[in-house]
Amino acid sequence: MEGPDTGIRWSVALAAIAAAVAVVMVAFAWAAARSARDRALLALDGRILGVAHQLRTPLATIKGSCQLLAEELPGPGAARRLDGNAAVR
Repeated sequence: MEGPDTGIRWSVALAAIAAAVAVVMVAFAWAAARSARDRALLALDGRILGVAHQLRTPLATIKGSCQLLAEELPGPGAARRLDGNAAVR
């Protein structure tokens, strides 16, 4: 049996359903944005690691070469010459 406030009940129920659907849609949009942000951060991390590797590799070579030169240079001030200081005699 329908009473005078049956239409109001349906309106309230539909409004509640619409609100729930809106919340779910916002949650999905937030998750998609977060997923896109996470993918972008992972890609950036990969690029940063690549740049760090590209910098470390030549620096390690230069450091190793300098160490070899320091071992091969004659005299007590040889190691200091690599630092740009005058040789000690």
